[in-house]
Amino acid sequence: MNFNHLLTERETKQACRNKTYKICKWKPVSEGRATAANQIHFDMICDTCGCRTTKFMHFREYDVHQKIIKEEVYGVQSS
Repeated sequence: MNFNHLLTERETKQACRNKTYKICKWKPVSEGRATAANQIHFDMICDTCGCRTTKFMHFREYDVHQKIIKEEVYGVQSS
């Protein structure tokens, strides 16, 4: 699954270091962790070139995407 929709426009337009694709294909590699500013952050990695980035989002926004992020990170489907 492609998670580019979770990133900013600038991050999605980043050129992939692997010359096979024009842009990176991001996926989450960690479950969200709370911060002091009512936000959650989680790490994302490009599936093709290995670049890393950190995504910050508000608790309400994270709740919308939490299920698919956990499924990607842990490799199991939640009920």
